[in-house]
Amino acid sequence: MEEIRKDMENSVLLPLLIRAPLDWGTVHHGKLSGDQWRIICTIHLPITLVRLWGPSLVPRWWQMVKNFMDLYKAMETAQNRIISKEHVTSYENHIIKYLKGVNHLYKDFMMKPIHHMAQHLGEFMLQMGPVHAYHVPAFERLNFLMQQENTNLKIGLLFSRRGWVQRYS
Repeated sequence: MEEIRKDMENSVLLPLLIRAPLDWGTVHHGKLSGDQWRIICTIHLPITLVRLWGPSLVPRWWQMVKNFMDLYKAMETAQNRIISKEHVTSYENHIIKYLKGVNHLYKDFMMKPIHHMAQHLGEFMLQMGPVHAYHVPAFERLNFLMQQENTNLKIGLLFSRRGWVQRYS
C-alpha cells in the first residue's frame, strides 16, 4: 500500500479525473465511490503492480499481475463510449480469463453475485449500448439511499413499501 500511495502522489492526472484519496484502504477513510475505485484500478494499481511485480523473480507475482491486467482490459473495454460486437467479445474473453485466473491463483476464492453479473455485462452492452450511458452517479446515489434504509434483513419489503420511490425521487 505504501508503494501505491507513493505512485499516487507522483502521478499527474488529467484535470477531469477525480483524484482518489491517499488514505484509501484504511479504517479512517471508509468506503470509496465507484469513480474512486475506477481511478485506483485503472490508473494507480496497474502502474504500481507492473513496476513492483513485472516479470519478477517470483512467478506467482507475475501471474497475479497478468490476472489483474485481464480485469483491467475488461474494465477498459466496458468503459468505451462506442460498443461493437468485437468490443463485447474482447470484454467477455478478458472477464472469463480473469475469473478463471482468480480461481486458479486464489484457492479460497468464492464467486460472488457481482462476478456472475460481470459475465453477463457483454449482453447488456449489446442490448443497451455503452456502459457509460447507464452507469451514472444517479445510480450510485440510489444505491447509497437503499443502503441507508433499515430493512431488518428483509430486503423484499424495501420495494413493496408504498411511496419508497416517490420519497427518493
